[in-house]
Amino acid sequence: MTKITAEKLNELREIAGNRYATAVFYSSLCHFFAWLTLLVVGVVAVASVIGSVRTSSGWGFVNALGCLGVGVLSFIGLKVAANLILAIVDLAVNSHLQVFLQNESE
Repeated sequence: MTKITAEKLNELREIAGNRYATAVFYSSLCHFFAWLTLLVVGVVAVASVIGSVRTSSGWGFVNALGCLGVGVLSFIGLKVAANLILAIVDLAVNSHLQVFLQNESE
């Protein structure tokens, strides 16, 4: 039985993590699109309110509220998806480490 050092564990974690680099990329892409969605929704809501003030129509405010509601829900959904991807990657990397450590101890 060999002693596993911290350097060896970090190296193994990096090797196992490299297998899931694509999944981590998709997670960061979800984070980016979440913030982009929130930004675009904010601009559209402001434009809708400005348009409703110019035309003296109440529907612009309703549209702005609906747009903000859908935008916030989309933001939350994208952030949850990104965090789920990271959680699955973390589980997979830890599983690889556990298998390796069990094989080393035998």
